[in-house]
Amino acid sequence: IPRGDRSTWYDLTSAVAKELARVLGSSLEEPAEGASVQKAVIFAESMGCAMTIDLIRRYPHLVDHAVLANPATNFEQVPISQFARSIGRTCHDVIEQIPTNFYPFLPFVSAPTLFDISNMVSTLLVSPRQAVRTLSGLFSIGILAEMLPRSTFSHRLQLLSSFRCPPADLRKINVPIGLIASANDNVVPADTETSRILKYAPNSFKCYLEGYGHACLVHRGWPMTKLMEEADAVSALVMSKPKGPPQPRPAPLDFQMPNRWKIENARRMLEPLKRLYSPVYIGLEKLDFNAGRPVIVLANHTMYGLLDSVLIVEKVFSAKGVLLRALGHPAIWSLANLNSNKKLVEDFGAVKISPRKMYQLLKNQESVLLYPGGAREAFKKRNEKHTLHWPSEAEFTRIALRTNALIVNIAVVGPDDNFSVVLEGPEVVNLLGGLEKARERAESQVPTSVSVKPWKSGSEISDEEFRDNFPPIILPRARERIYFKVGSVFDPCAEVEEAKKMGVSEKDFSQELYDRVQKDMQSSIDSIYKKRQEDKNRFAIPRGISELLNDGRAPSAWRWFNDQGYFDL
Repeated sequence: IPRGDRSTWYDLTSAVAKELARVLGSSLEEPAEGASVQKAVIFAESMGCAMTIDLIRRYPHLVDHAVLANPATNFEQVPISQFARSIGRTCHDVIEQIPTNFYPFLPFVSAPTLFDISNMVSTLLVSPRQAVRTLSGLFSIGILAEMLPRSTFSHRLQLLSSFRCPPADLRKINVPIGLIASANDNVVPADTETSRILKYAPNSFKCYLEGYGHACLVHRGWPMTKLMEEADAVSALVMSKPKGPPQPRPAPLDFQMPNRWKIENARRMLEPLKRLYSPVYIGLEKLDFNAGRPVIVLANHTMYGLLDSVLIVEKVFSAKGVLLRALGHPAIWSLANLNSNKKLVEDFGAVKISPRKMYQLLKNQESVLLYPGGAREAFKKRNEKHTLHWPSEAEFTRIALRTNALIVNIAVVGPDDNFSVVLEGPEVVNLLGGLEKARERAESQVPTSVSVKPWKSGSEISDEEFRDNFPPIILPRARERIYFKVGSVFDPCAEVEEAKKMGVSEKDFSQELYDRVQKDMQSSIDSIYKKRQEDKNRFAIPRGISELLNDGRAPSAWRWFNDQGYFDL
């Protein structure tokens, strides 16, 4: 904006829209429904974010998606505005009170608020040449006083103070908006304001970047190209989500939905777990429960199953409004020392696993949470962290075909790192005096738990299986972060028709699909292992420091998120 320009928001936005339409070869008029039109991707910073939101409100057909960095869209929360109000003045009065001889030095005084000092110091240490460039750039900041003389600066502040973007307006914006908040922004409350926009704008998403200040574009290492590429991918994801009202769901089978009191009570019980392990959820945008079909959600068991099922069920319920019926081993209902866990899973609809019950739930259009690895996967031995122990037979794939269910994986990584195996299951069996005494001990404490395969009622397990499925003795250790990642979505009924055309039997197809699903789960586990190496807050101490410094926030290696979790890019 030319420094002599004193236009209003309306005039400024109109001018930008007119030029944008010219460049796109489009019109300011709303195009006919279904018409193919060229759209722009907009990046805006600070005050430019306010103009971009105004542009989207008035001319949404011109914008494909926007990325807003450190938006100055809530001027009442800006420090200079708060200071002016505290002394009973306006921002214009404050600017007018600055001595004429001091005004040229104002940019230098403001430098610590514009830039991230730690980032700037680090650039001084890179090389002598980089240090010279950084210092020369710092000294050139004085040009801001020429670009924004006192009257121009006052006008810009008046514009910002007049800008309004209430929740009702944000809710009407359907254009995807990517929000960037610099952790060390001392000019505007970037984190608070981006969180406000994220809460109300339906297709918005956000990333929180450490090591940058308000003037992020001038920082060394600012990943502009990468951020824009990622925002483009996320905007496509948010626009691909199902449109329209959710499908009506049938009443749960043999179960009454938890009331508000039970839900809040369960969340209170889980809050200490969340604070301890700061769980990260990735890829929940892939979960679609509005297709009018049941979903079999598969997960890998972690040590004792203590930190996986309840956190999955609660998150899916909170994010999607869908209650996953967890299929649990009968031991959960028998172990006296797990009564609190038992009460929690029962309140959220967990049922004792059996093929008949699973079939009934899916035919009733309910979605289920299943752990194919069962007790063997939960009772791991040493050096078996986050390994899969699925049976060789294709089980859930055949039921999915009979019930028209979708299949989706959720990989879990982290809980196995939080426990050390003192004695493996077979070692505990020997310690108890051998197989016979161990079986007696198990049957007296946990009827039908470790001596029977719950999937095949009445089927006794072998001595070798009994040893492997016997609970180990474990001790807690370092509090590593927990990660949940949604993998691929499989449609068995659609795929089997194609397989039959190629002469593949349903039995062979079920086994082939089963193997693919297992490989996908392993691939998701491997990808979490690789990505979490970049997570500075993976371990307890740095995570605790980050939460203290960032109002309880501990960013992860995944960058973009919304109220449901992180996007899987």
